[in-house]
Amino acid sequence: MTPEILGINVSCDEIFDFAIGRSCYHPIERHIDPTLYDVLTDSIYNKRTKEYCPQPSNYKKFYEEVALLVSKAKNMSGSELLQVSEEVSEISPKELYL
Repeated sequence: MTPEILGINVSCDEIFDFAIGRSCYHPIERHIDPTLYDVLTDSIYNKRTKEYCPQPSNYKKFYEEVALLVSKAKNMSGSELLQVSEEVSEISPKELYL
């Protein structure tokens, strides 16, 4: 089956809010239905079809950078956290394969 391609634009604010705990949704989950999909390190799992959907090459790097930012957020100033959130948003995937 050919995957559906969903265009997304992850904002700096979505990353920042997730890093500080203001949002419980991963920035990618904000663009898909989290009741239907699970966001994983290198793929997205479709709960309905029970299939793993491999993602574009920059997806895994973005996922890892968000996780790193979350782990370091408590020790960062607000301005530093905002700057890193902007940098991470620049490498976010522009498409998801569902």
